[in-house]
Amino acid sequence: MNAHSKPKAAKTVADELQAMDAANANLRIWNAVSTTNPAHTKAVEFGRKFTAIDAHYQIQEATRIFGPVGEGWGYDTGEMVFADGLVIVPVTLWHGKRENTFGPIYGSTTLRDRKGNIDKDAPKKATTDALTKSLSQLGFNADVFLGRFDDNKYVEDLKEQFKPKPEPEAERKNSKLDGPYDTIAKLERGAKEFVRTLRSMASVKEFDDWAADTDVRAFVEQCKRDLPDWWDGGPGIPAEMTPLGVEVRETRRGLKQIEEMERQ
Repeated sequence: MNAHSKPKAAKTVADELQAMDAANANLRIWNAVSTTNPAHTKAVEFGRKFTAIDAHYQIQEATRIFGPVGEGWGYDTGEMVFADGLVIVPVTLWHGKRENTFGPIYGSTTLRDRKGNIDKDAPKKATTDALTKSLSQLGFNADVFLGRFDDNKYVEDLKEQFKPKPEPEAERKNSKLDGPYDTIAKLERGAKEFVRTLRSMASVKEFDDWAADTDVRAFVEQCKRDLPDWWDGGPGIPAEMTPLGVEVRETRRGLKQIEEMERQ
């Protein structure tokens, strides 16, 4: 070391944290959009195996991050090129502000389909190809492009991560239904009233007349559709309840047995 040179100052914790903050800022978009919901992908084998991403899912994700197309982000297409049986479309992407652009990124597809006919959607397909490539450079679906979808465990973990969350109970009970009972809560109250009425039956004729009533039949139809566990039995039925379908069968059978015994 030169006698007159000064040793470099050691990095402090503050320096390291500042560097980490800068790195995180640079990756802020990438980290927000790099993970892909497997429900919007499909495995393709066309000469080689790869994972295709639904283009509208990518557009939805870009809109989620940047805002509506035309306001928070968008793209411009250049003049199409036709060469060697291909349609080539250049796309320049912008986000945040219209001056924040990069590209053009080129997308391509074949002009003719497998039967040799002109593919009228070829320009659109080439544009979509370019848009997908452009978004990938911002980090969209980076896990697919980095080959992580080749790892079955990674994909299974993602499926669990993106699995729809159960509705909160209050939301579930107030969710709108089609039918005479327009919410789950009302249908559940109707089911309890149905049981009380069922247990008050005194004869097979009274039961049959009641069961043939239009309102009762409408309830049964809706219950089977919207509360199947309550009708047939299942994890969704309260522990203290007997499935309604069982109640109906057992009630009529019991009434019939009583009447047969009384006739003997």
